Amino acid sequence: MRYIIRSCYVENTHEEAIAPELFNIIRNSRRVLTAALEIEEIFDNLVSNYLEIESKCFALTARSLVRRVAGYREGNEALASINLVFVNYLSTARAYVDKIGRAAARCLPELATIDAKASVSRLLAEQYDAEFGYRFMEALRNHVQHSGSALHVLSPGTQHMRSEDESRRSRELFLNPLCSKERLIERGSFKAQVLNESPDTVNLLESARAHLRGLSRVQRAVRALVENAAINAADQIKRAQAMLEGKVSSSLDATEAVLLSENDDVQERVPLLLQWDNVRLWLTQRNSGIGDGVQTFPSGRS
Repeated sequence: MRYIIRSCYVENTHEEAIAPELFNIIRNSRRVLTAALEIEEIFDNLVSNYLEIESKCFALTARSLVRRVAGYREGNEALASINLVFVNYLSTARAYVDKIGRAAARCLPELATIDAKASVSRLLAEQYDAEFGYRFMEALRNHVQHSGSALHVLSPGTQHMRSEDESRRSRELFLNPLCSKERLIERGSFKAQVLNESPDTVNLLESARAHLRGLSRVQRAVRALVENAAINAADQIKRAQAMLEGKVSSSLDATEAVLLSENDDVQERVPLLLQWDNVRLWLTQRNSGIGDGVQTFPSGRS
């Protein structure tokens, strides 16, 4: 068996022999960076689906400024479109909760994986205990998966904005996507403990914000948990690339660590590519999630 690092260019090839131990370090570093990227990808999916909720509600509110709902068919179409974005959000939230602990554990040494999974489970439980909106969305996800719709009523609202200047007085429109406690009781499959603490109607937009706020706390904690492992893994890849520096004239991203058989057949390849880790860093910067403190929400007010 031979272990090497080599360039992948046909016209500019070069290889360096490496020890089996270094190959294993490179392989493990690649595994860590792949898992760290997954942590950001599943959160990006979650945030993207949350933004679809806000965008859809905002678009229907803007439409109500200039168009009236003409009949049951158009009203049902609006209800169905809002229900769809909530169902999609709940599905990606389920995927996030299922995957985040395992992805975090894969970034850490084997002896730390059990503690990492337990830590993430504890974080998720803390969010469940902290806010009713989070508990309601978790129960609603199970309800939607087995029984019924997430949304029951679209309730338009109006708020008059007063001003001493007559020309600055305005009327603000908004849309409340509501879930009815009575309808949930009729279906008979909603979690009883959460149902007991629910008001007669629950604003799903407010609940979705509370839910994402909780998962944003989890994401920030997980980032801190795996940060050192991801930095060390990237540094190991950079050190491996540096072994070919000055020996190939092309990009060091087009290099790989290779395990060869006695006949020089390729048994395993590990790409020494850091561009995907740059994507991870970009996603980390882009997706701050919903922060704690003063609750904020989008508005079309000018």
